[in-house]
This record gives sequence, C-alpha cells and structure tokens, in this order.
Amino acid sequence: SQEELEQSEARYRAVVSNFPNGAVLLFDAQLRHIFADGQCVHSDGMFGRTVVGSTVGDAFPASVAARRAPQYQAALAGTFSAFDRAADQSTFYVQTLPVHQNQLTVGMAVLQEVTEQRRAEALAELDQAKTAFFSNVSHELRTPLTLMLGPVADALADREAPVPPRQRERLELVQRSGYRLH
Repeated sequence: SQEELEQSEARYRAVVSNFPNGAVLLFDAQLRHIFADGQCVHSDGMFGRTVVGSTVGDAFPASVAARRAPQYQAALAGTFSAFDRAADQSTFYVQTLPVHQNQLTVGMAVLQEVTEQRRAEALAELDQAKTAFFSNVSHELRTPLTLMLGPVADALADREAPVPPRQRERLELVQRSGYRLH
C-alpha cells in the first residue's frame, strides 16, 4: 500500500512538474500557497519570490495580488472562475477552483501560458473584420457603379438618337473608368 502511494505520488509529480508553460498552485484559508509546481513556477518573472509558504500578496506583484485575493477567496467558498492574466510579455489563462482534501477545502489555481493562442485569436478576429469590411465596401461600390454603367451603355448603344461625337467620347471615358472601378 505504501509502495502504491509512492508510485501514485511519483506519477502525479511527473505530470505536474512537467506541466508545459503552466503552474498548479494550492492555497489554504489564509491564502498561503501550500503547493506550487509546473514549469512556470521555476521560470523567471512569473512570481515575485518563492511561492510555497508565501501568501497571494507575497507571491504576486501588488496590483495582481489585489485582484487575485478575491478570486482565491471565491474558490475557497466553492466558486470556479477563469480569466486571462497578462504578465510581462505573456498571457496566462488562470482557473481558480475549490479542492476538497481530507474533509478540508483548499483552493487551486491552474495557470497555462496562452500568449501565442491569444495572438492567433486576435489575428483571426482582425482578419474576419477586414474581410467583412472589404466585402461591404465592394458591395457599396459595385451597386452604384452598376446603376451608372447601365444607362451609359444604353446611351452609347442607342441607334435611334445617337449621342454626338464629343459626348460619345465623354461617355466612353466614363464607361471605361467605371469598368476599371468595377
């Protein structure tokens, strides 16, 4: 039984400590971190200092801690939350949730680095906006051009009341320019 427990803990540690571009934090009722692991815990710049044993106010910069403390308290009260957090040049997707452990409720924060994903989403959104804009502009230009080119073509093709040569030149110029715009 002890050996199975040790193997289970070893598997758990292997998963959490190798959590790519992320971190798993457990915190208690005093908002003190009782566990922290993952690649982001060990990287520079993510936290203000050593995480385990520090409170939310010690582990994060003051501006971040002020927003994080209510989310930690909500997790301890049983509420799940998810949000993005910007840190330096990176964006982290953070989830806070309650964890029931040995008849106690502790909180867990799972952080996953999503900078490239958010950039890709922003670029896709921009691309959709540009496509919609150009489709609308194209439609708005083609409709009046079509309405102008129709009567010009009719005037140039009219055999019963032909357009005088000077006016014909002007209308042909309008027609050529209209087709180019179209």
